[in-house]
Amino acid sequence: MDIQACIPPALCLVHNIICVHDPNDMLDYHEVNLDIHQPMYDAGMLAKGPPSNEAWNCAHECHDEITCQMWEYFNNVRAHRGLLVVENNLM
Repeated sequence: MDIQACIPPALCLVHNIICVHDPNDMLDYHEVNLDIHQPMYDAGMLAKGPPSNEAWNCAHECHDEITCQMWEYFNNVRAHRGLLVVENNLM
């Protein structure tokens, strides 16, 4: 716990150093445009029932795409380190 207790003050110190030495690097919170990060789907509302087959399929396709991207990245890192590339036998 002694190390964890040092983390918040250290982060405050880093924040203050950035503000003092590079104030243009920090965004003013009044200038932040929150509308630029709109998800492709309604992410803030609770569902009124189980998902439709179309929504279920869309979620699984998104999941599969993310999984494939992560697997490709993993193998690129392994290849860069000179390790064997692992075959994807999941699909």
